[in-house]
This record gives sequence, C-alpha cells and structure tokens, in this order.
Amino acid sequence: AAFQFVTGGGKPEEVSAARQKLIYAVIGIAIALLARALPLVLRNILI
Repeated sequence: AAFQFVTGGGKPEEVSAARQKLIYAVIGIAIALLARALPLVLRNILI
C-alpha cells in the first residue's frame, strides 16, 4: 500500500485506494495485537 501511495502519481483514485489499504492494514495489525493481548488481560483479571 505504501508503494502504491508513492507511485500513485497524485491520481486521486490511486491515492484513495492506497490510503484505504493502509487503513485496513493498521486495523488488521490492531486486531492481531488485541487477539494476542486480550487473553493475557482476561487471565490476569479472572485469576
């Protein structure tokens, strides 16, 4: 997505598509981190 953002050449549709991909990537990373951390947090709360 970052490569597409840089090589988009300022075309609004390509920049928009690259921005959307970056947003989805950040959301995916956040979900992965939450999936890793949530069991640890719940275990500490419940025990």
